[in-house]
Amino acid sequence: MGHGVGWIVPKKYIEKIGTDASRTTGWSRPYRLVSHQPGIEVILEQNLDYWRKTPQVKRLVMKSVPEATTRLPC
Repeated sequence: MGHGVGWIVPKKYIEKIGTDASRTTGWSRPYRLVSHQPGIEVILEQNLDYWRKTPQVKRLVMKSVPEATTRLPC
C-alpha cells in the first residue's frame, strides 16, 4: 500500500537526529505530527511556532479507507 504524504529531508539531518526523532520534530511545517498508525490514520495539529501564518484548522485526522468501494470518487 502506498502513501501520498512525504517530506523532503536532508540526509545528514536524519543521520544526526535519527529516524524516530525526525517523525516528531516540528521543523518549520504548519502542522506537527501527533500520531501515526500505518494504514489506519495520521493525526496532525497546528504548529503555533510556524514562521508564517498559523493554520486556521487546529487538528487534522486523516483516516485510511482501504476498501475501494467505500471511497469517494475524485
